[in-house]
Amino acid sequence: MAAGFIHDQLEIKFLILYIAARVSEPLPPEGMQELTMCDDGIDYFAYAECLNDLVQTEHLRLTEEGCYAITPKGLKNSEICESGCESVLHSLLHWR
Repeated sequence: MAAGFIHDQLEIKFLILYIAARVSEPLPPEGMQELTMCDDGIDYFAYAECLNDLVQTEHLRLTEEGCYAITPKGLKNSEICESGCESVLHSLLHWR
């Protein structure tokens, strides 16, 4: 079993939205992967599935350049989740 803190798909999706909401410009695929895979508990295939789900549900969109950008729907849902989880995610992201 992986030693990281983030394991299930909901947590991975929230982390992806959290990252997308805080970057100054859309992220290329490798940038999104690098920032999201910061936790040893995240499996690449689970990450890829979650990223695809977020695009399919219109929480993220792909730009013409192939980068990931958060949508208004993704930003709204991210803000709702953050109210109780921001300090936990901040700790996880700055743990390393």
